[in-house]
Order: sequence, then C-alpha cells, then structure tokens
Amino acid sequence: MKRYFTLLMFVAAIGFSCKKETTDPPVDSKLSGNWKMISIKNDTTTITRPAGLQRDINVKIAFLNSTSGKMSATLTQSSAYGDFTINALQSFSVPWLSIVSSLNGPGALADWDKQFLYNITLATNYKIDSTGNLSISCLNRSVMKFEKE
Repeated sequence: MKRYFTLLMFVAAIGFSCKKETTDPPVDSKLSGNWKMISIKNDTTTITRPAGLQRDINVKIAFLNSTSGKMSATLTQSSAYGDFTINALQSFSVPWLSIVSSLNGPGALADWDKQFLYNITLATNYKIDSTGNLSISCLNRSVMKFEKE
C-alpha cells in the first residue's frame, strides 16, 4: 500500500509541476503585420515620400506577447529595428530604435527616413481607421499614417 501511495504522489507531483506555457493574444491583433508609411502630418504640413525616392518605408510589427513585440523597418536607405509596447487604451510606445546603415552617419539618410526615425520614437498612441489605415500620434503633435500591405 505504501508503494502505491508513493507512486501516486510521484505521478501527482509530476502532473502538477508540468505547466503549459500560453501566450495571451495581442491586445489588438489588427496591428500585427506589414505597413507602408504614406505620410506624416504636423500642424501646418503633410509630408509624403518624395518622388525621387525609389523605395518606401515598410514596417513590420510582430507581437511577442499580448502587449509588446518587435518592430523592424526597411527604410529607403537603411533599416531599423526596436521594441514596442501597446495597451488596451491604444497607447503605443517605441522605447528604443537601432539603425543599421551602410551610409556614413545619420546625415547621409534621406529626409523621409529621418522623419520616420524621429517621429516613431515620439509615438504615444495609435488608431486603425475604418479603411484599415494605421495612424500613430506623436508627442510633437505629428501624426504618422500607414497603410496595410
């Protein structure tokens, strides 16, 4: 009887110690995926990709858990990556961003790239409108607009 009790306790201990890891779904799964930056609007002007640039700024947003993940961007002349966080109230934050460039310093970046890099680090909240476009509001009152790819 003692053997059965010991065996039962052993099996129970193994059963309770095994824990299945689960990841909560993103707070807003519509944010996941690939986005193309189409404009940056500030108080007086709207900036769009200059006609002379051959490439768009493409951003990939991938969640690691329900409220944070990785963001990577292919810029017109370089690339960038960093982390982001969101919450149920549609806050959006990019606490850090790293630039990978073969160019000679940030002065060599296209103005369109500089606008993205400057504004995304000032992001405060986001909204996805009825057409599926993403708007990211920034501390400097600029609004970045993206369309889903």
